[in-house]
Amino acid sequence: RLTVASSGIAGIVCHHTATPLSAFGDYPSLGIVRDGRPGLRGPLAQLGLGRDGVVYVIAAGRANHAGEVDDARYSNDYALGIEAEHDGLSAWPKAQLEAYARLVAALVKHYNLAPPRGHKEVALPLGRKVDPTFNMDDFRATVAGIITGEDRLIMNKDDEAKIEAIVERVARREANAAIRRLL
Repeated sequence: RLTVASSGIAGIVCHHTATPLSAFGDYPSLGIVRDGRPGLRGPLAQLGLGRDGVVYVIAAGRANHAGEVDDARYSNDYALGIEAEHDGLSAWPKAQLEAYARLVAALVKHYNLAPPRGHKEVALPLGRKVDPTFNMDDFRATVAGIITGEDRLIMNKDDEAKIEAIVERVARREANAAIRRLL
């Protein structure tokens, strides 16, 4: 199991892709998030979250997701970026929002991280970003409730096992990336 000291991970920045609802599929932004876009090399996040709540492990190590931020714990070098497939305009699907909270709770608990923050909260200058478009105070309260066992979300054992497997895959990829950096 990695710790913050060995992995370098200190925080999580929550994002959304701003992809139109008309784009086909569960995670139509996968290619852009993985490979980047003109003017910004990929990966653009370590994890992706599909419209139906499926988690996509995109990359290990540093991702170009945060840009200039107000706290180094949420910078590209020290934060995990999660890009949820969402247009930023419509209501968030319940399954996706619940999966987002469960994923973040598992990562915060596993890595003993600082509370998650939205890109809109950390990006400088303030107001530069609007994502994610849900209320981050409510989201953090939900995440904290999941961690303490006081959440109102229902998670069956299969969901819990799937999330733990994803966290372990991220941890393995982070460990392998750290070893490659040392070699």
